Amino acid sequence: MLQAHPRTRHIVAGLYDASYSLGQVAASWTVFGIPTLLQLVGAFYILIATFFIPETPRFLLDKGRDEDALNFLVKVSLKCINMWGFVAQIAGTYAVTRFKRRSIIMTVWPALLIVMIGLCVATQQFIASDKKNTHAGIASIACIWLFQGANNMAAPILYSYPAEILPYVVRGRFMGLWTVLYNCYSIYSNYVNSVALASITWRYYIVYIVFIALQLVLAYFFFVETAGYSLEEVAIAFEGETAAVVAVDHELGLDGMSSKERDQVDEKEPSL
Repeated sequence: MLQAHPRTRHIVAGLYDASYSLGQVAASWTVFGIPTLLQLVGAFYILIATFFIPETPRFLLDKGRDEDALNFLVKVSLKCINMWGFVAQIAGTYAVTRFKRRSIIMTVWPALLIVMIGLCVATQQFIASDKKNTHAGIASIACIWLFQGANNMAAPILYSYPAEILPYVVRGRFMGLWTVLYNCYSIYSNYVNSVALASITWRYYIVYIVFIALQLVLAYFFFVETAGYSLEEVAIAFEGETAAVVAVDHELGLDGMSSKERDQVDEKEPSL
């Protein structure tokens, strides 16, 4: 990822993270029992697969199997949400080429905060009504979809932005550390969120509201814009003329060149 050309680095970094969402889509279909008999063809496959197709929720409810109907809808919803998240992340990857990094962050994070507050309130109302307030229930589901879309759309920046602002001498180590921390957070989300929600219900959303609000404040005061700058120019912006890249540029005769001019140098055919 760090070896990518400056003009495509943010896209490569974003697609690298988006591959996790694609993996979630594939995993969700596998985990929930789609038969491995997909390799079979034609009528023979259909004949065998028919025995594994679940009954429709309408049929299950008619037979009094309410819990089975609910489980079926949960599985389908999870698959749809994962696919929605993947599509949003691909869109976010290419949005980085059109919009500035800071603009995306300062648009998405307030949206995440508002949606999370809405999810907290809607869930509280739904539970307070003994799950009879259908409007609050629908609002909760809508907030989940909106949050997933906005969160995944901003996800590519979580990889491209650190790679852009870290100095060369520590970039590889810190990106490795960031990947470990990001995966630890994913493990936490997968295993702790469900337990916490079952224990304290809507109150757990307050934790995320505070967390997102803190991120927004830090981003507003400390995040700098890196769009349109090469890694070398970002290094000079942070480290000044003492940056190691200044000496390298001088040796290569690239002093004072813009990102566009550097790209033109990179694209030139080597002389024979």
